[in-house]
Amino acid sequence: MRTKSWITAALLPAGVLAFWMNASAQLVDCTGATITCATFTEGRLKLKPALSPNACPPGVTDLISIRGTFSDCTLTGAGTVRVVSGALRGSISTPDCTCAELPLGAHPTLGGSLTTTWKFATADAMGNALALCTEKVSTLVLSPAARVAVEELGPGPLEAIPMDSIHAIYGVLSLNGTGLSVSGPFQGEDGGTTSVFTAITTESVEDIAGSCLGPKKLTGFRFGQAEIQLK
Repeated sequence: MRTKSWITAALLPAGVLAFWMNASAQLVDCTGATITCATFTEGRLKLKPALSPNACPPGVTDLISIRGTFSDCTLTGAGTVRVVSGALRGSISTPDCTCAELPLGAHPTLGGSLTTTWKFATADAMGNALALCTEKVSTLVLSPAARVAVEELGPGPLEAIPMDSIHAIYGVLSLNGTGLSVSGPFQGEDGGTTSVFTAITTESVEDIAGSCLGPKKLTGFRFGQAEIQLK
């Protein structure tokens, strides 16, 4: 019977095979599960309006848009579910349009959210069907109490990224602590309040600050590495 199943699968078109495997996969409620992803590609942050030495015009707030793709993910509490990748998209509002957002420390926000759409593996290397989460979209929600922390690159699990110069100091942007929650899968045991998002810039702190104070202003920057923990 197993040989016949393999022959049947081999003769099916790819689209039909994927539908057949998804239909036969075990569905798992991943609400209480946790996930950590350690690889981030095409990561970027955009600022609108661009940061400059000038304050926001009356009634205007700054919108921080973040996007990228996570991979290299580890799950707990989700059975045989395996994540191939996660597409991150979202934005955070802040009341400050000036370069004052850049100094080290925690800066206030007006809330926002980062949504990750997960792509699940349907089978392992042997062709055995894997479980799938019943939902595929997780949203890290920031209440107005949340803060965006800006730091210099220091000791930690992300410190080993390649450097353009051993003398350069890179920026670390992180979301954690008070004001966070998760909707959808991977909320952990407390609704996602201990979740963490940390990203390291490819540009040095000096270059970022120079852009902010220069005539072209600071419209955004790229991330060389990032880590997300929904838990």
